[in-house]
Amino acid sequence: MIPENRCGTREFRGDEGSFGLWRHMGRTSIWGGIADDLKADILGGRYRPGEKLPTESELARHFGVNRHTLRRAIAALAEDGLVRSQRGSGIFVRPRPVTLPIAGGLDLPDHLARAGHEPERRLDRLFRRPASTAEAALLKCAPEQELLCYETVLLIGGNPFCLCRDLFPDGRLPGIADALEGRVSMRQVLESCGVRAPVMRSVRVCIDPPDPAMAIRLGQVEPGPILHTMALIENASGEAVDLKEYWVDAASACLSFTRAELDSAPDAPLLSACCR
Repeated sequence: MIPENRCGTREFRGDEGSFGLWRHMGRTSIWGGIADDLKADILGGRYRPGEKLPTESELARHFGVNRHTLRRAIAALAEDGLVRSQRGSGIFVRPRPVTLPIAGGLDLPDHLARAGHEPERRLDRLFRRPASTAEAALLKCAPEQELLCYETVLLIGGNPFCLCRDLFPDGRLPGIADALEGRVSMRQVLESCGVRAPVMRSVRVCIDPPDPAMAIRLGQVEPGPILHTMALIENASGEAVDLKEYWVDAASACLSFTRAELDSAPDAPLLSACCR
């Protein structure tokens, strides 16, 4: 349903030769006023991230303009990063990116909470499997050593934000399976297993190509690039205790760090990046 205008309106004849109702906003551009109105609805939460807007025909009829004028307004919203059009499906509200700091941090839920979000962790799978050759090299354990694999989904506002996987060398963390139950913060989990000063030592960031299966799990309207990070967590003795991976819709998050963060965090992780 298209919302009612919340301000006074005035009648005018546009250059397309049709009558319409439009708010008096002191603007000469009809499409610009429409873009402002829709932008206010999006930023005000009337249309939520990922939600589909009414059809072009419905919006054009609501604003009393032709579809050409309406498309100019939608194009302006797309340039501002607020919406995206999917051929054959419609116009969707783009998620607003969450800025995630690289330096001086351990856990994504901690970052989200500090940014004012209320993340929820939902268990996907918890199982044991042998380490791959690459995983064994990173964790400095014997090849084929059994790892505890903890796969979860982080949600913000009930919507999937991030897929997570933690790999734990089981023997280094007594009681880890029980410690995972009911906790959102991995720092709390590790500390409950005796790791008093867990430190993120390295981070690898990749941009993975679109993956239809991943798109469904992340709630993407259509498959798009995935921000993929891998981090190695060590205890105070330098022993690896967690190999952590995150997958986030690249349109939903961006990574940042500053020189001040690096200077103030002596244990700031080493960052490497790749695009594949």
